[in-house]
Amino acid sequence: MLILSNMSSRAPRTARPTHLSLVPFTAEAQDDPLPQTEDAVRPRARAVAELPGTMAAFRRETLAWALATARPADADALSAIIACKTEMGGGMDRFTEADVFELLWHGVVNWCTVRGAAVPGSVAETLWTLLDRLAALDRFTEDSDSLARLRRPLLTGGGLGPDGTARVTEGTRRRHPSGRRSDAG
Repeated sequence: MLILSNMSSRAPRTARPTHLSLVPFTAEAQDDPLPQTEDAVRPRARAVAELPGTMAAFRRETLAWALATARPADADALSAIIACKTEMGGGMDRFTEADVFELLWHGVVNWCTVRGAAVPGSVAETLWTLLDRLAALDRFTEDSDSLARLRRPLLTGGGLGPDGTARVTEGTRRRHPSGRRSDAG
């Protein structure tokens, strides 16, 4: 369990771990399912995402499309987004602004945490690319929100600019929780 303390009273670190060890995720570890130690290695989202055949093929096709069109896409983020959206319901062809907000700020982070997986850092960019692909293929259902409306949470809370890539500004910027380092300090 990670205990936060006053940073100034912390003794300087002199030794670095010489190896990495896997920390198994078990249902019995309810009090602290994800130990926050330096040597804890969490599996990637794509390793724990159990996507059915059609969704696995959709993931591969989306990654290939992103590569062919020079758009940002992360395999781990895409796996987590697809698995989480599948659990949320509505299918991969129905998205609302609320769905995008939920995936961006809660859904993917919670999905990864429950499975003991590392939360990918490029969820917003990958979600933008996924929405672009669905729009290019005209795959949205009639009850989906417009693409402009679906992008709104990514622009206002996901740290993306109008081109779907991360805004880079001078000084500090607000970051998606998955992009923050848990071992900073």
